[in-house]
Amino acid sequence: MITSLQLIISPYTKPMKNLLLIFCLLSIIMACESERTVSINITSENDDIDSIYIHELSKELILVKAGINQANAKPVNAKVSYTTIGSIMTKDEKKSYLTILYPGKVMDIMVAEDSTIQTNHLGDSLLNYLWTSNNEYIGKNTAFVFGDNEPDTLLSFFRNIENLRRKQIEGYADRLTNKEKDLLLYQNTARINSFLFYLGRIVKKYPVEHEFYSFIKDIDNNNELAKTLYINLLYKHEITYLLKNDSIKSNQDFLDYIASETDNADLSDFLKAKYIKGIISRPSTWEKHEKLLDTQTLKEIVQGEKSNKYYDMIKATSESFFAAQSGVNAYDFTAERVDGAKRKLSELKGKLVFIDSWATWCGPCLMQRPRVLEMADKYKDQPNVEILRISLDVDRESWIKHLTKNEDLDKSGELYVPNAFDSDFSNNYNVKSLPKYILIDPEGKIINANLGEPSMAVEERIDYELTKM
Repeated sequence: MITSLQLIISPYTKPMKNLLLIFCLLSIIMACESERTVSINITSENDDIDSIYIHELSKELILVKAGINQANAKPVNAKVSYTTIGSIMTKDEKKSYLTILYPGKVMDIMVAEDSTIQTNHLGDSLLNYLWTSNNEYIGKNTAFVFGDNEPDTLLSFFRNIENLRRKQIEGYADRLTNKEKDLLLYQNTARINSFLFYLGRIVKKYPVEHEFYSFIKDIDNNNELAKTLYINLLYKHEITYLLKNDSIKSNQDFLDYIASETDNADLSDFLKAKYIKGIISRPSTWEKHEKLLDTQTLKEIVQGEKSNKYYDMIKATSESFFAAQSGVNAYDFTAERVDGAKRKLSELKGKLVFIDSWATWCGPCLMQRPRVLEMADKYKDQPNVEILRISLDVDRESWIKHLTKNEDLDKSGELYVPNAFDSDFSNNYNVKSLPKYILIDPEGKIINANLGEPSMAVEERIDYELTKM
């Protein structure tokens, strides 16, 4: 049967119909694409700040690198598929500001004359308040918080803070989107819980069966917003796992436990990827787990997680781990001297090489730096030893300015690696935090990529290696 619609479609009108169909499909795709992005306008009153970065914190990704006040500047877009938290940072990382990111958000970023950053969203202002007010409340009650108090008293103190902040958030509810309100309420509780875990696990060292951890029963195992402060869920799983087992049986067994406790498949994959990354990048946080991890175990885990949605994170982390193992050929990096000349690790073959990975913004690095410089002075006349200080500052000028303050400093061992934590140097030596100390033998093989802080013990290790040459 021929319908009236079919009657008007001649061979000459079909191409037009196809074009119309393609146009409609493109319009739908473009609309969907815009719904998966954050549109950002950037202005600055500080001529010295010429660009900013926006990091997505949970995935530790750079979403945007954008110039400021450029001629004919257009809005930039950041792709996001769910509600998360970003950090807006100046290029030198000296100023930062948190922002709530969600599909479809339109945001203005303003950099003031003093380099401080703000946006035009109340939700972002409240988020920054949540992240800083913990320290303010704790700072005013240090003796109480770190004193010898009953768990119920401590928990009640922090729940009062949580309730106070919840009322503040709800007071602005009519000026917030639902996504902003949901994330703020989640973060309000999560920030409290994060400090409680720190207090219980690190400061007071309570055993897992201690009543202090009663607060974990209220942590939802399947809330997707948990990705914005995922460590809380991992710590909860560690406690509940150890309540059922005397110890961590294996890294794989704990991964299986995470999966069994998480109905949300995406969140389960994310937590597993973050757990694997955590025991490699921050082993001191996962002491019970890190000692169980070896090369073979990690290879088996990586193979078993190939279907993980966040496999790229697992693969990148594991490759850093494998590259930084003792006995492996050290990555032949190229670094810059103060005068801009290049220097390669391979040029030092035949020497014992000690590397201090540091940055001018890193407090612990600066505390240890005098000791490193003493070592450099001690071995300056030893032809078989090279003490390198490799800066991972994002801004090369910050590094130069720091060195310039010390005019009498021997700068021959001072080097700079561009791109900081995104560099091949950081990836191949598994540099995820600073400072990090590395020792490489005369054949260019890694002796230890996780040396302790500069000390007599480190010098004794260097002296021992020299006796073998």
